[in-house]
Amino acid sequence: MNEEKAKLLVEAAFKNPKAKLHRGAILIPAEPLDIDTLVQEEIETDDEQDELDSDGPEAFLDKLGWTDENIFGFYWQSMGPMVWECYLNALHLTDDTALIWCYQDGDGSRQGIALVKHPSNPAVMSAFFKALIKENGAAFSLELFGSLPSNTHNKSEETIPEKVVRAAYWDWMLWAENVFDVDWAGMAEEVCSRDEEPIMYPLRMLKKFLAGLKGNPAAWLEERGDQNGRLSLRAKRAIFEPYFRQSYGPY
Repeated sequence: MNEEKAKLLVEAAFKNPKAKLHRGAILIPAEPLDIDTLVQEEIETDDEQDELDSDGPEAFLDKLGWTDENIFGFYWQSMGPMVWECYLNALHLTDDTALIWCYQDGDGSRQGIALVKHPSNPAVMSAFFKALIKENGAAFSLELFGSLPSNTHNKSEETIPEKVVRAAYWDWMLWAENVFDVDWAGMAEEVCSRDEEPIMYPLRMLKKFLAGLKGNPAAWLEERGDQNGRLSLRAKRAIFEPYFRQSYGPY
């Protein structure tokens, strides 16, 4: 096993970072660092390759003395038993440095998106989370969400408090309504559906989406945009708050 290659790859990825945030405590690579490639660089024998294929990359990361920790999960309910997910892990390289990587369904790869110094510091990790959600992950070369998650599991409450997540999501909605087709009225309906009939929630979402497509999609989108324009900030907040209470917590 070639331990030095993996360490050199990490060093090279952040030698000339794309950006430095929060007084240099958060480094963003010029392009995301593929975690599977990082592990593959360690492999030198057929036996090691067989072990990687059998046990996955986590076993080799552990051999480097790097502890991999799941810190955040985002989930979107879908039809049947399927759930789309996106999650964040912290790969602790030293006691005071962590490589944050992201996995997204549909992509299938683990992308190292930031090197964080002092990951146990709430100010640092909260700044990272705010920057990640802002403008849908653009600073980290990601397209993070198409809509806010159906469920959010925060395993890092001590460093990324609930209030930080709530504020980041609210800002995302206000940003997204100028970029995406954000349906505030639909969100209000879904909040009621989850209260009354949780098992029907995915069905209602699908029915609403298909109804729009079968009609005149352009007119449908225009009508929804008009609805958003008629809603006051206070009304939008009244929709957002129950959504957050319903969706925040273990899936």
